[in-house]
Amino acid sequence: IIIGIDLGTTNSLVAFMDKSTQQPRALSDTDGYTIVPSIVHHLPQGGWMVGREAKNNLVTDPERTIYSVKRLLGRSYKDLEGHGFAYKIIDHSNDQSEALVKIQIGEKFYSPIELSAEILKELKALPNFQSLAYDRMFAHQLILHLEKEGIRCQHYRSEERRVGKECR
Repeated sequence: IIIGIDLGTTNSLVAFMDKSTQQPRALSDTDGYTIVPSIVHHLPQGGWMVGREAKNNLVTDPERTIYSVKRLLGRSYKDLEGHGFAYKIIDHSNDQSEALVKIQIGEKFYSPIELSAEILKELKALPNFQSLAYDRMFAHQLILHLEKEGIRCQHYRSEERRVGKECR
């Protein structure tokens, strides 16, 4: 199984190659949407809201709603002077060097990598993602060995299911 994850600046998605149709297909959420907005909102009581729900907070709580975080990856504060984002980007260095930016939400500081990880967690939580990743993980664990009779697949087991079929 081939799985592709696109962590986009504006939107993100997970796609895979459908075995039955031999066509790429995007995973959808429980509402049928295949696109997840690349937006995170930090809840005042802690925790994160991601995607469409977070997008609804762009107007009502812009200081806690982070968008276009991918644009901040690997950037220094000097790269972003005059950025115009509604949330607070800070220079986390003491010497005005080329240190990478952090985003301040309340009293805490987050790197663009940490915020991107929240988007990836949301993608991982999509229905059917776990079964696709599970199959892929075990597919890589299959070991082929040659014997006098030909090629056989060694079977691996987990508590949840058995992976592997007779090789042809």
